[in-house]
Amino acid sequence: MLNTFLCNFVKKEHLNLSSDLKSLKQIDVTKTEIHLNNDHIYVGMEAHAILEDLKTKAPIEEVNKFYASCREFYVEIVLQIQKRFDLNEKLFDILKYVDPKIARNLEKQSVKDVFDKFNFLTTKCNMQKADNEWRNQALIDLKHFGVESEEELKKHAS
Repeated sequence: MLNTFLCNFVKKEHLNLSSDLKSLKQIDVTKTEIHLNNDHIYVGMEAHAILEDLKTKAPIEEVNKFYASCREFYVEIVLQIQKRFDLNEKLFDILKYVDPKIARNLEKQSVKDVFDKFNFLTTKCNMQKADNEWRNQALIDLKHFGVESEEELKKHAS
């Protein structure tokens, strides 16, 4: 979620979205020099289409005010995420399990961390069976996912 908001208004050279959340938390979004210019701020497909039409009809100052409001919103929401969420929390490491690169390559050999964090699961499911399923998912034929290569799977998953 944090990287989604950052991509909306921060220049890519200031983002390393493959890095961990801790480094994303360190980005100072109040620095205007890292912000995208108005034409590159992401406002959504429909809003973008409306803005393109408005650029020919409305004063440019009004369009710029809209972009400034969007930028202020993005800055504030990122600041709030950075402030309110403990990105050192072990939960965020556990979320890496859903990353296809980690899942398919079994970089995490076991789902034990998940059970350690969410110990109520130990009474709800068979831990060994879940661990076996986790390991077996790496062996599923790529054609099952409608792709031919690991790279293609990673591209579709991101």
